[in-house]
Amino acid sequence: MSRRLLRGLVAVTTFCVVLTTAAAPPSMAQDAAPSKALESLLRGSGTVASEAGLSPEVARTVDGTDAEDYERALSAYWTPERMRAARPVEEVRARAPREAAPAPHKLPSGGRVPDELRGEPVVIPPAKPTVASAPRGPVTGPAAGGAGTTAIGPFKPRYAIGHPVARTIGKVFFNHMGEDLVCSAGIVNSASRSLVWTAGHCVADEGHFAQNWIFVPNYNMDHSWPQSPAPYGYWYARWLLAPGDWVDHGISYNDIGAAVMWPSSSGTRIQDYLGAQGISFNLPYFPFSYAYGYPADPPYDGEYLYLAIAQAHDAGGSVIYMENSMTGGSSGGYWLTNFDGEYGVVNGHNSFGFDHLPQYTYSPYYGLATSNFYNLAQNANPMA
Repeated sequence: MSRRLLRGLVAVTTFCVVLTTAAAPPSMAQDAAPSKALESLLRGSGTVASEAGLSPEVARTVDGTDAEDYERALSAYWTPERMRAARPVEEVRARAPREAAPAPHKLPSGGRVPDELRGEPVVIPPAKPTVASAPRGPVTGPAAGGAGTTAIGPFKPRYAIGHPVARTIGKVFFNHMGEDLVCSAGIVNSASRSLVWTAGHCVADEGHFAQNWIFVPNYNMDHSWPQSPAPYGYWYARWLLAPGDWVDHGISYNDIGAAVMWPSSSGTRIQDYLGAQGISFNLPYFPFSYAYGYPADPPYDGEYLYLAIAQAHDAGGSVIYMENSMTGGSSGGYWLTNFDGEYGVVNGHNSFGFDHLPQYTYSPYYGLATSNFYNLAQNANPMA
């Protein structure tokens, strides 16, 4: 029985705006040590971190020592052709699960979570932008919906540029052990106002952290938009973080990752510029979820945002699942609950699936372990 990590290729046509940073560039070394401040924050926590470094190929092209030199090298690396040539990880690296596969067994809607998996429920609310960003178009996505039991999708919600969901989710491009890969990710409300939330295998895998890591919010292939596919530019990671149990052992319920993003050249942090979805932990029930991502493996092509709507259920082993047949490339896309059509709270993400159960996608249950990881990641200062 093989597990499929939800990673795939992407197609893109043009580069546009580049948001440059105002601080010194990160190290170019693989798995570079975190700063003393971050190391102190993480000490004894079980969370590991690395500076978001450059691959040797990109490091050789850096001409200078400031952040703009670093960003020019990354922008030159991520050409449309290179993005288009990125391959699904399943094609380049066969990998068996390291623990038993959770078997789907649906519980009634609102089924209870065992007390030992959770602490007190915590809900971090969404955050709206605090500075002016690009103008919004008319909302063209689906109306807000409440809890239900009927699965819908995946389908294209066709949000306008600037819709709160569209601008708080996007595509991630990175290099891992010489291979160019893609994932999905989203901005969540955090103390640093700089946190992008994703799957663990989108920042680190097989014991190594990713390199050349960039986030493209509101990734959009509507060619009628003059700045497609990056209406809000390209944002560069400062720190990459993941639970040690994921990095070292590939444990599914710890397939959680985060990137702390550099501010823009004007000093604006990504949450202030684009807003952020909320996030919740230790919920005593399995929520109705709106799952988003950029699936790239067939029958999808990685060019558009997709949405699946369904009830989440317990899969056992601190893992939940929902009816969601998105494929590689959608990994890291958030699952929103308490969704009003624009904002909600993240309570899961596309993590993995099984070849013999393609109609389901799995996520870690956001319990004590995930809340502890978030509390550390949200306080990681991009300027430290």
